[in-house]
Amino acid sequence: MDEDLFFSVDCETSGPFPGRHALLSVGVVVVRRSEGGWRLADTFYREWAPPPHTEEDPAATAIHKLDLRVLRARGVSADEGARDLAEWVTAQSAGRRIFVGYNAAFDWAFVLHAFGAARVANPFHHAPLDLKSAIWGVHGGAWRTGSNTEALERVIGKRLSTDPDVRQHHALDDAKRQAGVLVALLKYLEERGSGASQ
Repeated sequence: MDEDLFFSVDCETSGPFPGRHALLSVGVVVVRRSEGGWRLADTFYREWAPPPHTEEDPAATAIHKLDLRVLRARGVSADEGARDLAEWVTAQSAGRRIFVGYNAAFDWAFVLHAFGAARVANPFHHAPLDLKSAIWGVHGGAWRTGSNTEALERVIGKRLSTDPDVRQHHALDDAKRQAGVLVALLKYLEERGSGASQ
């Protein structure tokens, strides 16, 4: 039987509402078990051309700095982007493919909307994993202080490694960063589980 495979997904959009606002870029990093541990593996990145009717929330585009006019010229169509993503995800594993997001509800909503609008079957398992909720589950306490990477660092007792070249609010770089958080969490849970059984 194929193992579960995790897909760290991050999206940049033109605003908060799927349909009114467009998915502009998608970054994905596979997290798989390899050589006795969890590792980052293959990556996917696409920029999508927003449809002409797309609304733009200036607060959103100020964060990621993607220009809708430039994307209309160089991005793939929304249908092509959805098909590319679904085919790439499906090719990674025949097992259960788990969508992982840091605030998964946001990214999940946009990706599902894109698949639905393009009439593409969703290749992910029906239940995504929200990293913020998972961190809160091991840390506890108040949501604001217990559901972030600093809370995970307190639980595991060490700083998470960071790459100084990582771009903020770039979908692939954010997907890599949250994939590293997932690996740290999985390692902690496995170590805690093996310690409890001894």
